Amino acid sequence: MLHSVFDAFNGTTQGNAILNILNRRNVTFGDNSTMPTGAYFQWAKTTLLDIGSYPSASPNAPTIPMPATWDSFTDQDQSALVSALIAALGPRSQSMNLLAPQGRFMDSSRLYKLRIFFRMKSDSPACPPKLFWSQYSDAFKIAPWHATGNRAHPPIPLPDPTSDFVKNARPNCSFQVPGNLMSAMQGTSLSGLMKGSGGGGGLSLGWICGFNIPLITICAFFVLNIFLTLLNIIFFWLPFIKICIPFPMPSPSTPDEGTP
Repeated sequence: MLHSVFDAFNGTTQGNAILNILNRRNVTFGDNSTMPTGAYFQWAKTTLLDIGSYPSASPNAPTIPMPATWDSFTDQDQSALVSALIAALGPRSQSMNLLAPQGRFMDSSRLYKLRIFFRMKSDSPACPPKLFWSQYSDAFKIAPWHATGNRAHPPIPLPDPTSDFVKNARPNCSFQVPGNLMSAMQGTSLSGLMKGSGGGGGLSLGWICGFNIPLITICAFFVLNIFLTLLNIIFFWLPFIKICIPFPMPSPSTPDEGTP
């Protein structure tokens, strides 16, 4: 984190301030030799992170000794270190563009106004149409996506997974999958994922994969219900995530007598 987040080893004023605070305390090795803590981290960064790619066939990998003990930092050291780390984050975030770009309507505190216009066709063919603008509406805000309002959203009906429905169900959504991606997915096993290995090569063909979204949603409901039940034992958050309210189902309608 000192290297990748706070950039403490780049020789800037902010980086040197962090190392100077760390150098107030020492690390002690097994042979009772000591070294300032900041200098030790600098040594570790130079030895372990600045080596670039290391040949796999080489028998000697770079190593550094681990300290046997670390000096304790005082409350004053901790306060000074936190302040130095915060000061280093400002220019670091600007140089790396860590802040995500602002999208439209993302700021829920902004106010907006609307107005409409009509394009009226002229009576004379030689004259262009005229634009008539309305007055601006009252100022309003756009609620964030996670806001919960007093108005209930209309429910999305799920199908009843009867045997007849499952028998006649067909994929109603399809994805065009490149050949390399399909080969990687088909050649990957659970044990291979645990080892970090990907799938092998295959035929260089494109694929169209269809999915039945209603059945996938039903399967996701089963999995979600299992995980929510397990997590509710620890966090007790089930009433805030899922509320199921029973309601009487209407009886099937029957045609009136005499209806053709």
